[in-house]
Amino acid sequence: MGFQDYSDWISLWRPIFLMVNIGIAGLIFYHLYNHKLFIFGWFAALLWLLNRWTLYVSIDANLDFLAIFFMILSLMLLPKHKSKAFLMFSLSLGIKQIAIFLVPLYLIWAWQSSEDNPVKDTFIALLLILVIPGITSLPFILWNAEGFFKSILFSATRNPDGHVNAPSLDGLITLSNPDFIGIKAKLPMVLVMSLVFLSAMKRQIGIYTSALLRGCLKSLICYIQAPVGPPILG
Repeated sequence: MGFQDYSDWISLWRPIFLMVNIGIAGLIFYHLYNHKLFIFGWFAALLWLLNRWTLYVSIDANLDFLAIFFMILSLMLLPKHKSKAFLMFSLSLGIKQIAIFLVPLYLIWAWQSSEDNPVKDTFIALLLILVIPGITSLPFILWNAEGFFKSILFSATRNPDGHVNAPSLDGLITLSNPDFIGIKAKLPMVLVMSLVFLSAMKRQIGIYTSALLRGCLKSLICYIQAPVGPPILG
């Protein structure tokens, strides 16, 4: 946009991020209101707006809210408008890949909701989910494929030490076993997360419960985000 100073860039984007943040609260309220949960809808919307993490990211002017907005919109559209839901999720991943571990859940839901051909419908869902991240990533892949994929894997392979004094499970294990880093350090999270996927496959938990549990596991068990902000329930 031609900005030469970071403060000028922030002055433009901070109000936009704030409006998106309010939009997330609006989506939460609207969804619960439609399910005749008016009071709980106010509680959930205010909990989103006033929690410490939201306030932190609002001040920091992070891109997270944009990705989360389209992720939540996708979840709301999924029961009745699957193609639009997959595209909204694709847009969320194209902005920031904080919800990347929801992809298996979306594919599970696509398979379960298929009436005629589960394989075909799941494959189409995968293509729709990958289309926007694929298009936006293509120039970087062509420019330096190795560097691109290493940057994508960095959050999963870096040392788990964070910027807070509350170490994650992989961080504690690394203290006693320095070689326990990278992908293998995330095995406890992968193991527990697989239980969420299995529960979803067996229809023991619904869409929102699956997404919430998946996000909580990433934040509470293994801290895999880059150390630029608090854990994300994405």
